[in-house]
Amino acid sequence: MIFLFATLGQTIFCKVNAFAFIAFACNYFFDHAEWILLTSFDLTITECHAADIPLLLEPICYSVDPVIKKSDAKFAKEFRPSVIIESAHRLSRLGATIMKMEFPSDPNHEFDEVIMEKHCGQLTEAIDIPWVLLSAGVHFSQFVPQVKIACRAGASGFVAGRAIWKEGCTWQMRWTVKIFIGV
Repeated sequence: MIFLFATLGQTIFCKVNAFAFIAFACNYFFDHAEWILLTSFDLTITECHAADIPLLLEPICYSVDPVIKKSDAKFAKEFRPSVIIESAHRLSRLGATIMKMEFPSDPNHEFDEVIMEKHCGQLTEAIDIPWVLLSAGVHFSQFVPQVKIACRAGASGFVAGRAIWKEGCTWQMRWTVKIFIGV
C-alpha cells in the first residue's frame, strides 16, 4: 500500500500516481484554537473526496501544560486516555475515512490489560469510523500486545513502521534510512 502524508494541493498528484490513500498527520491540542487545523483539513478533505481518495487522519496528542510532559506518569495516568479519546471523537466527524490512533494507554505507565482494553473500547465507542493503531515507534514486544488489545476492543488493524522494522535493521541500515529519509 502506498500513501503520502498530505499537504495542501497534493491530492491530484496522488490520484495521478496511484496512491492508495492520503495520511493527514496533525499535532492536536483539543483545548486550543481548532479552526486553524480545521481550515486546512477541510480543504484536504474536499480534495480527497473530489479525487475519490481515502483519507487517513492521524492526530498526535500532547499535553497542553508545558510543565507536564507527554512521557510523564502524571500525563499517562490522568490525561492521555481522555485526550486521545476526545481528540478522536472531535476529529472523526470531519470527514476522514479512517483514524490512525495512538494507543490510549501509555505502555510505560499502564500495565493492566483490562484497563488498556477499556480505554481502546472507549475509543471505538467515541468515533463512528474505523480506526487502526499506529505504532508510535514502540518496541515490537510492546506493539504486538497493543495490537491484540486494540483489535479485541474494536480497532480494525494497524499501520506501523518503526515497531516492525527498527529491530530488524542493523545500525548501518538505520543510519542510511536516517540520512536519506530523515526517520
